[in-house]
Amino acid sequence: MTYKHLIPPAPHLEPITEEMVKNIELKVEVESLKQELQERQEQLDNALTTAGLTNQNEVEVQRRCEERQQEIRHKQEILETKVQLLQEIQSPSAVWP
Repeated sequence: MTYKHLIPPAPHLEPITEEMVKNIELKVEVESLKQELQERQEQLDNALTTAGLTNQNEVEVQRRCEERQQEIRHKQEILETKVQLLQEIQSPSAVWP
C-alpha cells in the first residue's frame, strides 16, 4: 500500500521517495504493534491479578475450613467429657451424698 498520492509535494522540499513511504508505513506498523503489545500486557496483568485473587481466596477458604475443624474437634471433646461425666454419675459405683 502506498501513501505517496496522499502527500502533496511541496515546492521547496525534496520529492517523496518510495523508501520514505515505506519508512512511514513501518513506523505506523511499529506503533500499532506497540499498542497491541501494551493491550496484551494489560490483559496478562489482569489475568495474573485474577489468578492471584483466586489463590488468595482458596487459601482463605482452606484456613476457614481448618478453623471450623478445630472448633468441631473442641466441641466434640467437650461433649465427650460431658458424656463421660454423665456416665460416671449414672453408674452404680457412683457415690451419692
